[in-house]
Amino acid sequence: MIDIINATEPQLAALAAACQPASFGLAKKDVVDESYRKALKMDSSEFATQFSPLSSGIMEDIRKALFGSRTTESIKVELYKLNVYGTSFSIPVFPRLTSIIPIPGPGSFFKPHVDTPRSESMVGSLVVVLPTKHEGGSLLFRHGGREFSFDSADAINREGVSQAPFVAFYSDVEHEVSVITAGYRVTLTYNLHLVTPNSSVTTEPAPSDLSATSLNEICEQLKGGLSSLLDNPTFLPNGGFIGFGLVHKYPFTTHTNLSTIEDYLKGTDVAFAQVCQDLGLNFELKAIYTDEDSPNVWALMDKFPRLNFGEVEDGFIEYLTESGYSHQIVFDMCKQQSSEEHPDAQPIFWLKPPTGENEVETPYIRYGNEATLDYAYGDVCLVAHILSKARIQKH
Repeated sequence: MIDIINATEPQLAALAAACQPASFGLAKKDVVDESYRKALKMDSSEFATQFSPLSSGIMEDIRKALFGSRTTESIKVELYKLNVYGTSFSIPVFPRLTSIIPIPGPGSFFKPHVDTPRSESMVGSLVVVLPTKHEGGSLLFRHGGREFSFDSADAINREGVSQAPFVAFYSDVEHEVSVITAGYRVTLTYNLHLVTPNSSVTTEPAPSDLSATSLNEICEQLKGGLSSLLDNPTFLPNGGFIGFGLVHKYPFTTHTNLSTIEDYLKGTDVAFAQVCQDLGLNFELKAIYTDEDSPNVWALMDKFPRLNFGEVEDGFIEYLTESGYSHQIVFDMCKQQSSEEHPDAQPIFWLKPPTGENEVETPYIRYGNEATLDYAYGDVCLVAHILSKARIQKH
């Protein structure tokens, strides 16, 4: 048993000695590679801790920041691992005695990576940094072209009193641990799951996409701009669609019912959904495909096609419509006025163009002068249907 607040270096060295090399997810496998991650781990089944995110009260802050109006009870907090980052480890010499031996080369680190979701319901991670003195080991986060640094070594004694700082983040945010230069950095990692679908999205203040802008501020900005567009009589006078490319990545397969992803929307993605809801717009998550012959035209679908290396003689979009996979074709109204190949296509205004964050690779056999293996790349977007001005006036 270790009193972590008053832990001595030999005690922390003994803790490190009881751990195993930490792995990381690569191609759906757990891999140990010290050139990429040099750290130690202990599985949750091998230790006990008196710390609880629920009883400590930090889950209320996390709920507000990441999950808005969802209740704390709908967020499952799963203890995952204890990790030790340091510059030395220990081996037993005699009972209750340890010898501290330097690790050759640099101290512990973890290069840039994105966490591997353990299930579809896992939407984030919580890292609690226990109050052990160390130098280095900052957490660096990157998403949407922005970077944020969390200096845990400074945070544990920022007010002159030992404390356990914590950080929570979405699963698709890239992050890394910088090199430890002294001491031991000991952390508890928790997986965050949503276990109850949200009945409505939220405008409660929340940091979003690594910015200081709160979610309700983003909603207000979107709502104001979108309201102005919809009030403009020249904007989609005959109806059409408004599209929003997802900013965050979500765990799913080509067999997943896309509507279930709505329950786990994050950041600006949930802000767009909220604005559509506030404005009374019908919105859905759609699988979308384009092809190299028509880069400004997309096929919208309720699910991803299962082609099984199907044979495609004409364009890929033509194949999707002729095969019954897609019943709606759209064209980018900002780049062209219509689609000659698809006279029934409707215009779409991309509030945020497709991002490729949730890209799916679909192989098929393409026929030209000869048969070749080719790939189409789908994505997932939020799409709102806009009625024609004349139809709205009748209602």
